[in-house]
Amino acid sequence: MGTNMEVEVVWAFSRSVICNLSLSSKITIRELKKTISERTRVPVRFLDVMCEDKVATDTHRLHDFGDAELQMQVLRKKPTELLSMLREWYIRDWDTSRGTYPEHSAVARCDLPILEYIIATDADASLVNEKHEVWPRLENQKAERAGSAVHQNCTVLHYAVLLRDAQLCKLILDHPGFQGANVCGTIKCNFLNWTALHIACDLGVKDVCLLLLRHPQFTAVWDRDFEGRTALHHAMYARQHEVVAALLDQHHDLKSHHYALDLAVESYDDCQRNYRRPSPDMQNMLVQRCAKSMSHLSPEANAFLRQPENRNMLQDSLKHCGRLLAGVHLGKGHLDLEQAVLNRFDQSTKDELAHHRYVKLQRRRRFAAKASEDNRKRMWRSKASRITSKHAVFTGYLED
Repeated sequence: MGTNMEVEVVWAFSRSVICNLSLSSKITIRELKKTISERTRVPVRFLDVMCEDKVATDTHRLHDFGDAELQMQVLRKKPTELLSMLREWYIRDWDTSRGTYPEHSAVARCDLPILEYIIATDADASLVNEKHEVWPRLENQKAERAGSAVHQNCTVLHYAVLLRDAQLCKLILDHPGFQGANVCGTIKCNFLNWTALHIACDLGVKDVCLLLLRHPQFTAVWDRDFEGRTALHHAMYARQHEVVAALLDQHHDLKSHHYALDLAVESYDDCQRNYRRPSPDMQNMLVQRCAKSMSHLSPEANAFLRQPENRNMLQDSLKHCGRLLAGVHLGKGHLDLEQAVLNRFDQSTKDELAHHRYVKLQRRRRFAAKASEDNRKRMWRSKASRITSKHAVFTGYLED
């Protein structure tokens, strides 16, 4: 066993002390870097250790420097380009999964602290705001296998979403200097003008979708791609029930909400025609949303509610809403959908009219009952007076 050596570790430029260590003389510089990395919170690959202004290699040992007391200087390396690193991880993932989207994030299998360090030390935001202007077709063999004909205008956020990593997306969005949240990029040859949310919805990565919708940096919720489709359309195709619901809940004002609802119905019908049928949960959720806004629906949404397969769902939704449905015919216990859907009166107005009709009816009944009672009393008073007069005549006759 080697003897212990006292080592003072300082930053190379400021000469401020990082730590004082008592280590075995046989410890390697690589092992020393690991110890320093824990203290400085900088990944090992971004650290250089110098002794007497010479950079030590990872295989050097402390006793190679021949002093019982050493001062080791630590130098931080310049971080590599973030965009290139993420792109390479995306290509490797695609190549490993043989042309299909990976199920697990490359970041989860790599050193996430490296990315945290790069993003945290990017003071001027030059790394997080970098964009790939053009990624040529035959740049290399791996890129061709990745099916990437052209990647244009892509940001680090686009690649973070392609890697399916919500934690990395949050690191990028939380950077105070990041300005590329709403950038539209071209992902492969047929995914034109896509935002990060388009990609997340198309891949069906629910946690990334919800992060983008809730983060104040991302505001391009209703941007359309080259084919005129919003992220909501892609969420519908991917059968992401919770994401569609979150998109519909984005706006609280009536006009925006109805716009989102019309888009949802439009994408639902498009999905039925050209793709697989959406899930029953998606269908039921849309029927419930339309039922709550029945008085302001567009013709397309009305047509959606009148579809035969939506009849039972609509009736259950209306009952669940607790609405009186004044003026809606319930013949033989069945809801008249045509009257329920096509009647353009506001539900609160219908409830108020029904209440007025009920009050008037009760008034008429009370008035009729009172009138009947008054008539009965008058009849008895008239009869009693006739009996009294007859009795008076009879008694007078006897007295005479």
